[in-house]
Amino acid sequence: MENNSNNLGLFQAVKGSIAALLEIGKTRAELLLTEVKIEKQKVMSAMIFGVVGAFCLLLFFIMLVAVLVIAFWNAKIYILAGFAVLFFVLSTMLFCKAKKLISKPSKFGDDSIAELQKDILLLKQELEKTTNQNG
Repeated sequence: MENNSNNLGLFQAVKGSIAALLEIGKTRAELLLTEVKIEKQKVMSAMIFGVVGAFCLLLFFIMLVAVLVIAFWNAKIYILAGFAVLFFVLSTMLFCKAKKLISKPSKFGDDSIAELQKDILLLKQELEKTTNQNG
């Protein structure tokens, strides 16, 4: 009878371990999806800064041409030159921001891997505990 109860205890332990593994897998998948969403937002932000920066650079060239065309008008040249400089500075700032976002090292998946390593360590400790108790 004792052998049968040991088998049932072992079966319950295996069943509990499988349930724990499934729960851990679900949690890790949710963490991974969260990290994917964060990376997606980062890439989208960099793309927006890049597009706006390109638009501002285009405006810089348009303003520069306009300044050259009307170079002999009195006060209008200073106004157009000021806007050209403004758009140039703005586009430079936006391109630098986009470059900074893209060049920052990504920590994609690092949290998931760290949590999985902790889980594996805990499972090994639990397995050692159960083997020491049974053995």
